[in-house]
Amino acid sequence: METLFLRVVWLSATVSAVLLPLLLASRWLQSRVKAKSLYILWLLLAVRLVVPVEITLPKPAVTVQVPQYEVTIPTNRPSGELPNDQLSPVEPNVEPSLPQTEQEPDLTAQTEVPVAVVLGTLWLTGVFAIALIQISSYLVTRRALLRWARPVSPETREQIQYLALRLGLKRGFQVQRSDRVRTAMVLGVLRPVLLIPQEECDPLVVLHELNHLRRRDLEYKGLMMAACWLHWFNPLVWWMSRVAGRNLELCCDEDVAGKENSAFRHRYGRLLLECAAEGAGPVLSSRFGSSKEELKARLTNLFVSKKRGRALVCLALACAVLAGGLVACEQTQNSGPDQAVEELENTITYDGQTVSFTLPEGERDWSLHIAGRAEVEWLGGMSLHYLDETAWTPGETYSFDLDGESVGDITELSMYIDLEGQSYTVDLLPHVREYSKPYPYYRNYDYGFTLTLPEGWAEGVDIQEMDGGVDFYMKNAGDWDGAGWLVGIYLTDPTDWQGIADAGCPHGQRFLGQTAQGVLYAIGPSDVRYDETVPGEMERYNALYERVDELLDSFQPDSIHALVQEWLEDRVKQGPPEGTQGYDYLDGRVQSLSFQRMELGYAVYEIEYRFLVDHPENVVVAGGMELDEEGWLRDYSMTAYLIVRNGSIVGLRISDISPEYPLFWYELPDLSEEEKWQAMAQVAYAGAEEWMQLYQGYIGGTGEYTFTREELAQAGYQAQTLPEQWKLVRGGGYPQNRNELLGAFQFYFSDALAQRMVDEMLSGPDAPFLFYEGALYFRDDVPCGEKIDGMYTAWSWSSFTITDRVEKGFEGIEFTLSDNAAMNGDSAGKTWTFRLVLDEGYSVRFYCWFNLE
Repeated sequence: METLFLRVVWLSATVSAVLLPLLLASRWLQSRVKAKSLYILWLLLAVRLVVPVEITLPKPAVTVQVPQYEVTIPTNRPSGELPNDQLSPVEPNVEPSLPQTEQEPDLTAQTEVPVAVVLGTLWLTGVFAIALIQISSYLVTRRALLRWARPVSPETREQIQYLALRLGLKRGFQVQRSDRVRTAMVLGVLRPVLLIPQEECDPLVVLHELNHLRRRDLEYKGLMMAACWLHWFNPLVWWMSRVAGRNLELCCDEDVAGKENSAFRHRYGRLLLECAAEGAGPVLSSRFGSSKEELKARLTNLFVSKKRGRALVCLALACAVLAGGLVACEQTQNSGPDQAVEELENTITYDGQTVSFTLPEGERDWSLHIAGRAEVEWLGGMSLHYLDETAWTPGETYSFDLDGESVGDITELSMYIDLEGQSYTVDLLPHVREYSKPYPYYRNYDYGFTLTLPEGWAEGVDIQEMDGGVDFYMKNAGDWDGAGWLVGIYLTDPTDWQGIADAGCPHGQRFLGQTAQGVLYAIGPSDVRYDETVPGEMERYNALYERVDELLDSFQPDSIHALVQEWLEDRVKQGPPEGTQGYDYLDGRVQSLSFQRMELGYAVYEIEYRFLVDHPENVVVAGGMELDEEGWLRDYSMTAYLIVRNGSIVGLRISDISPEYPLFWYELPDLSEEEKWQAMAQVAYAGAEEWMQLYQGYIGGTGEYTFTREELAQAGYQAQTLPEQWKLVRGGGYPQNRNELLGAFQFYFSDALAQRMVDEMLSGPDAPFLFYEGALYFRDDVPCGEKIDGMYTAWSWSSFTITDRVEKGFEGIEFTLSDNAAMNGDSAGKTWTFRLVLDEGYSVRFYCWFNLE
């Protein structure tokens, strides 16, 4: 609120520099410039006033520093905190022997509050108070006017409808007669009412008021009201509102009589004279009459030719923008980096899906790196990095996705901050740990929707996904078919759903939504799904079942599915590729859509889609294409990938290479040369890191195993000492011997580097790893590979810098990564060199890794 208040004050002051000369010259302008030009001028200034967005040049000419003054507010101490001696009774007839030298206890406490907060509170109170007064006044007046109003006759209604059609007025409105008005009047914005007097009303008067409706002048007045509410302390804004309101009448006069002959305008002028005694109506209303002081201007406006005034409007708008752009308002920052980091930490939130935080405002150069580690069953340890490519701006809010289902696997998650030469670490785990409990959301990635689980469901319900949908069952309900079934959500074809809907949903089916894949609907049981012989089972089931509607009400389709639906509809409109003849597309559907990977802001989704063709017999099915009996055509041969960036689909790639492989990004046409290499480096790093962690011994391992010397000798292991236990790294599907392990390392590292690491893992006395009967084991009582500190230091991909081109192989680069200290110019910081090469066989491998060759 403090920031908003200062921004409103700054905006009011800068716009007033333009308002003051315009208002002083308003009568002169009114006599020389067309009313419609002035209409636009006041409209643009009002919009600028109600949108408190700061528009400043990169280097404003003047920067006004707003000091942070504070006021001290005394606070009475609660009576319960008074000293005992103040509560004890005074004994009678006892003279004090000596004066009291002990200081009287302080009965008040003091609180320091910034002046801007106090003024901001007063400003916000004024906004609400004035808004409440004006809205209440309008509602009371409207009710009083409509209370005795009566509908008009059909003939009158027909005449007014004819006038509305003649004007091109398409919006709806009511027409009523009232003995409380002397001339025609329009009242209200959302439900406008045209009030006409009991006696006969001239059609020109009605035409004038209908023009107000057509031009939406009451909405215009509402905008002026909003500007007055926000800037109630500025008399120039109130003055502008009155001038703009008078100008509206001139605009309508010009629309009705401006292009007519002199006789028509004289007649229109006489109508104005007849209604001269009518004063201003309530807010959000218009009436034909005017006060006597406005009458002269309206009569003059009928017979005087004026200039368009476009140059004036452009000049005034440019001045308003420049006045704000040349002057910047900043609040002085008395707090140091410690308080700024504390303010940042107080903004960290997590809703089970997204971690968000806001950088405090103020001129500070923030450097953040968010990293952590997770231990995933059957995968071991893996590093986590978020927002690596982000440019940090004070006052902005940032977020990253963190699936609540995976929070329990995270062992470390920290925000590393470098600010004004000092380093800070914020532990993010306490902020997300509450979601390591049963997850309060359910997200279905196959069909693209999210549900909020009602209270008790996370702990008491089993969720079973299957082809075609998902079922929800009460836990521990029994092993008989359908035991504990609460509800199911299924996918069907839109045509099939239409048949269900036409039949009146006979089994209680409920429509949830339509995605690119089809219609999602819910259906529940019609019979008992719990064991009635078990005490308390009915109560447990009913407690869950009565929240089924709450679950279904929370249904939310993913935005990507809506985006894909639009993309597919456009493809259907475009029709088959050039060169095909004899058929066209009738419809399209998505079979499956799954997120694969994101690099440098490019998100990749694997998509399976089909087109329904009108003449299947004319389709020539080439290699990899498919056409089923119903006419649904798969018109591509390999895997299809959608490329999404900034909420838009930027491309479709048909490829047999997955985005999990660096070569996918090398062949992506939308990336620049440097972006291609950085994306390749990041993907290659993610794959290589798992094997490098294995080489260094950073693995979880499962179980405890012992081997005799004979068993070790049989496996070719040279044992000088026998460890107490061995741990199984991984069984089936993992390399089962030395050559397979070497091949796995050679997929990511050069032959020399891979051979070196495998030799250190398996060769020599008391080697840390052992292959035994096709499984890999390790002992943690001996060193495992060369330690690479850089893998566990707070470095960022934003420091990625290509330093050289490599001639070895097909092509390659040498690049560096730096820790936060080095990025900030600290000589104590570290920078590591990597060499990534695209071989002639189109394999992407590291020839240097954290300076290790």
